[in-house]
Amino acid sequence: MQAWDELAASDGRSRQAALGTGPVGGCGEARATYRGNTLTFAEKPSPSLGAGSRSALLTPSSSNSRRTWVVTFVGNGYVGVVFMQGAVTRAQVDAFASAAYRTARQKPG
Repeated sequence: MQAWDELAASDGRSRQAALGTGPVGGCGEARATYRGNTLTFAEKPSPSLGAGSRSALLTPSSSNSRRTWVVTFVGNGYVGVVFMQGAVTRAQVDAFASAAYRTARQKPG
């Protein structure tokens, strides 16, 4: 398992501007195929982190690649992104994202 998080400064726009409002009906899951390898993107329920958050699971068809969870959240002046790869449970993703959010709230400005 690998896990990491990143914070990026934002221009203070609204949560909807930073994260969007969610997938358009019928677009909560998408697949793309290139040279025989398929990547599935699936929007997932997200932990409740402050003003809002979004989650997705990226699942590759290739055995050489690992599935990746992505969780995004917004704060006052920043956007946070959490990535977790490998054999991770949903509870682990939510716990790591929540810890990253708590840390982010304590550090910036």
